[in-house]
Amino acid sequence: MPGMVCIAVAACMILHAAPAVSGAASKGEPVLENVRFEGVKALSRGQAEEILDLVPGKPLPEGWPDASFFRLGQAYGSEGFWEFQVDSLIEAWSPDSQRISIVLRIREGRPFLTGRFSCSGMDSALMRSVPRRLHSGRRFRARDLESDIGEMLSVLEDSGFPLSEIRLDSLTVRETDVSVWVDVRLSVSQGDSVRLTRISATGNTLTRSSVILRETRLRMKELFRISRIEEAVDRLKRTGFFAAVHEPVISFTGQGADVVFPIQEGNSSSFDGVLGYTPPTRNMQRGYFTGRIQFSFKNLFGTGRFLDAYWEKKDRLSEAMRFGYEEPWIFKKPLHPGVRFQQEMRDTTYVEREWRLTVRYNPWNVFSLGLHTGQRTVLPDSLGSILYGLEQTHTHFVSVWLDYSTFNDLWNPRKGVRYYTEVRAGRRRDQNPDSLQVAGESVPVDTRMIQIDAEMAWNPAGWQVLYLGLHGREVKTDEPLVPVSEQIRFGGSRTVRGYEEDFFRADLAAWINLEYRYLIGKKSRVFLFLDSAFFQRRQKVEGLFRGVKTGYGFGLRLETRLGLLGIDYGLGDGDGFMQGKVHVGLVNEF
Repeated sequence: MPGMVCIAVAACMILHAAPAVSGAASKGEPVLENVRFEGVKALSRGQAEEILDLVPGKPLPEGWPDASFFRLGQAYGSEGFWEFQVDSLIEAWSPDSQRISIVLRIREGRPFLTGRFSCSGMDSALMRSVPRRLHSGRRFRARDLESDIGEMLSVLEDSGFPLSEIRLDSLTVRETDVSVWVDVRLSVSQGDSVRLTRISATGNTLTRSSVILRETRLRMKELFRISRIEEAVDRLKRTGFFAAVHEPVISFTGQGADVVFPIQEGNSSSFDGVLGYTPPTRNMQRGYFTGRIQFSFKNLFGTGRFLDAYWEKKDRLSEAMRFGYEEPWIFKKPLHPGVRFQQEMRDTTYVEREWRLTVRYNPWNVFSLGLHTGQRTVLPDSLGSILYGLEQTHTHFVSVWLDYSTFNDLWNPRKGVRYYTEVRAGRRRDQNPDSLQVAGESVPVDTRMIQIDAEMAWNPAGWQVLYLGLHGREVKTDEPLVPVSEQIRFGGSRTVRGYEEDFFRADLAAWINLEYRYLIGKKSRVFLFLDSAFFQRRQKVEGLFRGVKTGYGFGLRLETRLGLLGIDYGLGDGDGFMQGKVHVGLVNEF
């Protein structure tokens, strides 16, 4: 029915827009010298010039004046002035007929106001939930009526009535001395409520259909709601299993709806490799390489199971490894239990091992809650005991976290936010194998950790994106000094670029990552970055030590046949251009 409104409005404008024109006829291609409007109040001078396409210093627009006046009539009609008329057009030519000045007199007429609005056939509760634009006494605009009809259809469609129809029964005009009132009468045919009778997927060759339907979270016989269908599409996209998820195909039969989700299988497993180089410094005669290798299987054998394997050489003397597994959807609920083991060797002074049991719950596609519990063991060697006073320790811990993300893309987000926070509490017991003390008799030490990460992306124009990351970490214990094995480690390609991996230690650390990105493809971009960090730690001799570090540089992410190639070049405080840290990475999906 919105089309009927457009026809009525257009007809009314055409009947009232016949101009009375006086002046000279067109003589060639004159240049507009100036234009003056009289009687224009509802529109600004700039709006009128733009609508008429009149630009001083340029020729008159094509189709002048009829086409321009028709556009002006449409503009006035859309603002509720349907009595608009062009009273006169005066064209003054220069002696050489190369320049023209225009005086345009307008009669806007009375504004048309919204009068009585009635709608029959629609449930009153649903009608109250419609965000209407047309209200009695406000200017009547055809676009507002179309918008209200569209909102009504959306409310009905999202309430189980996708086959509803809305008819414009009448537009009644009532005139007074100062204004014109428009009474609107609509009638609605809601029809019968519709429920989902069939849910299926097409195009899947690896992923099991049961996995796809499970991720949609739609149930047979539930009331048809278009918002639920749209959420299901978004969930499928966010799984990362598929190269593309197309618009669903919906067909109605009686009171039933069949929904088919066409998907295109993608490479859900990935290999992530990073190679870094640290150049020689005054205290180090030779540079050295660092690296990271990670295999991730997000959709193992098409079942939605997750498997992760990771190894990293952080610096000349440190390396780390990690294995993790997650089982999806136990008890037919979005509960995802998992297990993880990781080990890190720090500067050959101690080895840190951690076992962790996890469970993740994501009730909505943008929000997840999680619980970790496990044990962390620190095994120092003789050098670590001498240098840092480390002892063999066992820590039992539990942590809770939440993750909220509205990023519109996994690889190159243009807009959205992500927030992650985790709080951990643990109890540590020291166990010195050289003493006669039994581990259970040692005095326990309580430990606490909090982590906060916030990321934002803006798209100010075109392919340009501004990215901002804010990160904070804090560790506390019942002891005067936090042991080295429990301090926060940061620096390197994932935190503050321009420095070696995990170069800094702190009890409290906060850093900011600012990037200007220019997107050159779906996954590709070039960018400039500025990283800055504040940190502090309490030391035995020096007391409270604080520091600020800054890194800056440029980078590239380029999608190639081998995978996503990443290159970062970062400079730290005091570095010359040739002393920058280079990180080269490759992410390959298979």
